Amino acid sequence: MGRAGAVLSGLVAAGLWIAPHPPPLSVPPLALPGTSLSPILTEPGPLIRPPAAVAPLPPPALPASPIDSQEINAYRFDLENRERALELQGVSPADPRFREVEQQLQRLREAPGGP
Repeated sequence: MGRAGAVLSGLVAAGLWIAPHPPPLSVPPLALPGTSLSPILTEPGPLIRPPAAVAPLPPPALPASPIDSQEINAYRFDLENRERALELQGVSPADPRFREVEQQLQRLREAPGGP
């Protein structure tokens, strides 16, 4: 008897070795009377239904930010000051410089949300 056999016989003699049980010859089916298969197994398809498509909301209309309105006011004040300076210099309203300032002021007044 080899060394492995001696160790095995020592374990058996000491009661520390338990022989493995042989596998069962047949396993009885686990069918309970009156039960049927789960719908998960019988109905194909995803387990969780995707949500119905929802039309996306339009983006909210953004009001003019304070910086934008400040910039517009500063631009308007600058144009009015340029117009006054041209008047003080005696520049005619027919002068192209005067007309350009007037046109810019008019566009600013006609713009939505203008003064």
